[in-house]
Order: sequence, then structure tokens, then C-alpha cells
Amino acid sequence: PGGARPPFACLAVETVGLCHYLGFATPEKRDAFAAALSLARARDADPADAADAADASALFVAATAPGRRDPSIDDAWLRDACAATGAPAPRSVERVGKGDASATLRFDDQDAATRALEALGGLTRRGAALAALPWPEARAKLEIRARFKDCLDAAGRRAYGSGAVVRLASLSRDRRRSNGDWRADDWLRVRIRAGSEPRRGDKSARGTTKRARFVVGAAVAACRGVEDDAYLERCPLDDGAARRGATPAAPARAMYLDAFALFLGAADAGCPDADAVVSEGAKAAARACAEAASLDADAVAAWRSLIDAIDRGDATRRPDDDAL
Repeated sequence: PGGARPPFACLAVETVGLCHYLGFATPEKRDAFAAALSLARARDADPADAADAADASALFVAATAPGRRDPSIDDAWLRDACAATGAPAPRSVERVGKGDASATLRFDDQDAATRALEALGGLTRRGAALAALPWPEARAKLEIRARFKDCLDAAGRRAYGSGAVVRLASLSRDRRRSNGDWRADDWLRVRIRAGSEPRRGDKSARGTTKRARFVVGAAVAACRGVEDDAYLERCPLDDGAARRGATPAAPARAMYLDAFALFLGAADAGCPDADAVVSEGAKAAARACAEAASLDADAVAAWRSLIDAIDRGDATRRPDDDAL
């Protein structure tokens, strides 16, 4: 009818088991109420859900320089990298750990974080190689990395009097298996620094290589929870460890010599590395060849076989079983 009032602007609001229809004088008032209601609901939402949403829109990045110390990447470096690759600009940049080689980039939403991941992963810029991965995955890996480094340090101090170095770059996902479960497919690169003072007729230099395998194997057993921390203080790490069967040895197939330096005495402490005369290109090619060999299918199979033996207890408890 000509004198009838036009219909109200309606808003449907769902609650537990009910649906309410609210009428407003104008669509503008309805939309303002809907926006206020959404904000109120977001504030009252589960904090864990909000944290998960924030983590999903975050990206972890780490920079390395092959053969050199990890480079420093500041906020300007990262923002320039985003601009150069067309990646979305991060809302904030947060440091991870004590160094300047890694950071967490937070974006407005998960879509922006995904696009930044695709653009920044594998980027090489100003002599630094950038690894990138989603922050929830990186956080889990960092926790495992910290635990594994503690185990390596404990075993390394017993064997050599020094700890181990775990590089951040090895947290990145192997692109060849990017669709798999990272807990089974990813590699963690470990560098063990060890030294010995050779004497006439002494074979300690050769034993250093053997002990490196025992150090890594013992650390894996403790990190997986098969053995406790006290195991790292009592397990044999000398040349006789293999004969006694109480310490697993990391596969030699998955290890390689990274560098070698010769020091004859205190007066020669400043002598150059043994390969100082080799070109950088030749060293890079040799390193790439060694790394590829240590990550091939045979290395994977050797590691998985060792992990199975550790989880069964065969690699660490054989002397106990024999005594029993």
C-alpha cells in the first residue's frame, strides 16, 4: 500500500541453538552493529585460536653464506628483499635467537605469508642465501634443534672437549620432498669441530673421525628420548664403542669432511688453511659434490635403518641384553 513503511534492514545473528533476526532503521546502522559484534566476538574468542591465526600469517627466514659465517640481515635488508622479489611487505620483523642471521616476518594474513614464502625461499642476494619456511614449522624445528644441540654438546665435550655447531640453514625443507612430512624427510646439518695432537705412532687423528660418528649417534638416541641425558655421560665414545655395541654410529655415508687446518705448534697458529691455494670455484664444486653424496638415497636408507635400531633399543642396550 502506498502509505506502508518500507521493510526494516535485518541482520541474522546465530547463537547456540538459536537464530535471531534484528531489525534496524537503516542499512548503515545494521552494518555498524554487525561490525561491532564481530569485533566483540573476536575479543572473546579462544586465545589459542588467535595465536594460531597469528602464527599462520608469519614466516621464518634464515640467511647463510656457504663456507663462511652466517651473514647479518637487518630489517632494511629483508624489506629490500621483499620489494625486489615482489613479495608483500611484512607488518613487523622480529629477531629469532641471539644472532642476526634469522628473523620472523609477520604479515596481515596467511595469503600474504604464503606469497612471501614462495618469493623469498631460495633467494640469493648480496652473497647471502635465504631459506624461508612457515613459522609454525620453523618453531617446532627450532625446539628440536635446541634439544639436539644440547645432546651434541654433551657428547662432543666428552669426546673432544668441544661442542658442535648446528646451522640454521638446515632447518629449511628439502625441495625434492616438499610435499612430505618434514619430520621424516628433512635434514639437519651438523658441523663438529674436533682436533687432536698427533704423536709418533699415534692413530688419534683417525680415531677423531670414528668418534664423530659415535657422538652424532649417541646424540640422536638421547634426543629421540630412547635414552636419558645420563646416557651421554656413560656411553663409550672411543674406538671400542662399536665392539661393545652400546653406542650407535651415525652412517659414514651421510658424513663428509668439511674443512681441515694444520697447526704444528703455538708459533704456527696463524698459518693458512691447507686448501688456501685452491680456487673458490673448485672448493664450492667439491663441497656440492660431497653434500649431494651425503643426502642421496643410500644415506637416507642408512639413517632410517639406524633410527629403527635405536628405537628398538638394539643400538644402545645390547650389552644389557647380553648380560641379562
